[in-house]
Amino acid sequence: MKWLALVLSFVFGRLNMRPRGFKDAAIEIFDEVSFRSRRMVTLILVGVASVIFFTGGLFISLLDLSMQWDRTGSIVWSATLSTGVGLILLASAAFAVVFLRAWPGATKAKQQIKRKHKHEQEEEEMDRKRPTSLEHALSALVMDYVKEREIRRAARGPETSAYAGENVAGGTTAPNREPPRSHVH
Repeated sequence: MKWLALVLSFVFGRLNMRPRGFKDAAIEIFDEVSFRSRRMVTLILVGVASVIFFTGGLFISLLDLSMQWDRTGSIVWSATLSTGVGLILLASAAFAVVFLRAWPGATKAKQQIKRKHKHEQEEEEMDRKRPTSLEHALSALVMDYVKEREIRRAARGPETSAYAGENVAGGTTAPNREPPRSHVH
C-alpha cells in the first residue's frame, strides 16, 4: 500500500496536505533541485564524454597513420583509421548537439541574435529610405523656388497663366495674325 501511495503522490503530486516538518521540507527542496539540475549534469557529462572520445579518435587515427607511414612509406585507408575518424565525427556531432541545441538558453540566444540582426537590417532599410541632410537642403531650396514663383504669378494677376497661349478664364488667346516679315526689301 505504501508503494501505491508513493506512486500516486509522484504522479499527482502531494495529495495529502498534512503539515510537514523541517525534514520533509528539506527533502522536497533537495528533490526539486536535483530534478532541475539533472538535465544540466547529463549534458555536461555528454560534453565531457564527447571530448574524451574525440581525443581518443584523434590519437587512434594519428597512431595508425604514423604506423602505416613507418612500415610501408605510404598511407592506406584501414579499419583502425576509419574507427578513429568515426570516433572523431561522432564525438564532434555529440558535442555540437549538446552545446548548440540542447544546452538551456542556446535556442533563446539564437533567437535573440536573429531578432537583433533583423532589427539592425530594418534600421538599415529605414536609413536608406530617410533622406540625407543634402537631400533635405535641396528639397527645401526647390520648394522655396516653387513658392516664390507662385507668389510672383499671383502678383502679376489672374489674366496670365503659366502656359503660353492659354487664358486663365479657359479660352485660348488669339494667335498673332501678322504676316511674316521677309528679309527682302
